[in-house]
Amino acid sequence: MKSPTLKREVVGFLVIGIIATIIHAGVGLAVNDLLKVAPLTANVVGYASAFTFSYFGNSMATFGRPARDWNQFARFMTVSLAMFGLNEAIVYVFTALAHWPYRFALIPALTVVPVVSFVVSKLWAFQRPFGEADDAAAAYD
Repeated sequence: MKSPTLKREVVGFLVIGIIATIIHAGVGLAVNDLLKVAPLTANVVGYASAFTFSYFGNSMATFGRPARDWNQFARFMTVSLAMFGLNEAIVYVFTALAHWPYRFALIPALTVVPVVSFVVSKLWAFQRPFGEADDAAAAYD
């Protein structure tokens, strides 16, 4: 793999992730504040909105893959849910077991989860079929 392609993918993944985080928080807060929906329900709505953006953004912009691929979508959903679980587990370990304040527990969670998510997304969720050229991604190099 060419280094410029990997660099472009990492930067794209970070940008999509930052925007998805803003969407998640914005939609969740709006649903909670404006529609008076309970926080956990509002959080699910925000997560679903961010998930949709993240899938399309990462499939097309980050990894140069077609978005209309059911198997790829299912793999991405699996990765997304697993990363949500990993995030929760890290926060639990540091808050409940190590007795860290929540704000400090977010540091390892928000450091580890994006790295693991990128690797699993690249190597599994958005993997190219064997022998398929990286033409779409090469156009950005």
